[in-house]
Amino acid sequence: MLPLIPNTLHNTILVGCNGGQAWYNGKIIISNHFKNDDVNKILELLNHIDMSYVLDTDWNYSFSTKAHEFHDYIRQLSLGEIEEREAIKLGITKILILDGKYSNLIKEHLENNKILNEINFHKNEGIFDITPQHTDKENTLKLLGIDFNHTISLGNDKNDFKMLGSSSISLFVGDKKDYSHATYYCDMDTLLPTLNRAIKNFGINYNG
Repeated sequence: MLPLIPNTLHNTILVGCNGGQAWYNGKIIISNHFKNDDVNKILELLNHIDMSYVLDTDWNYSFSTKAHEFHDYIRQLSLGEIEEREAIKLGITKILILDGKYSNLIKEHLENNKILNEINFHKNEGIFDITPQHTDKENTLKLLGIDFNHTISLGNDKNDFKMLGSSSISLFVGDKKDYSHATYYCDMDTLLPTLNRAIKNFGINYNG
């Protein structure tokens, strides 16, 4: 998260990993991890079906033995790659599956092994990620004391729906057919003017 955000914002409250982590004033204050036994059960299946994946810890990451072009992209952004065994010791916050074709098999494996989880599909990329249960932005923001009665939120995917639904004003980056309860709809080209309009209607004095 931090390598992608300007240094001037590093001491603000930042929420990442689908809501599973929160950073404030130089340290992580919230982080959800899988049980190590659950991680090992998931990896047993992923390696059996020869699946490419990414394991995220609080700060580092590890890759599957099976290579994927997305691995190289991450390496360009960060030098935090470590061995898989070390990643599991540190605690896994998210498992990114880089191919959606076995999603039903993986979901069945999670259910059969009673691994409590949240699944988020990236519909445009054909990939999905698995995080521990109760990993969502609304839950973490509430833990941080955010009052959703005085909140503008924006999102573009299923894991944003609870946060958007709780907010006083919501912006959905996408079509109404994908999420029908937002206050405003936009695409990436119209995001900033739409956000400025929402802020103005919210009664906030802002010159942006």
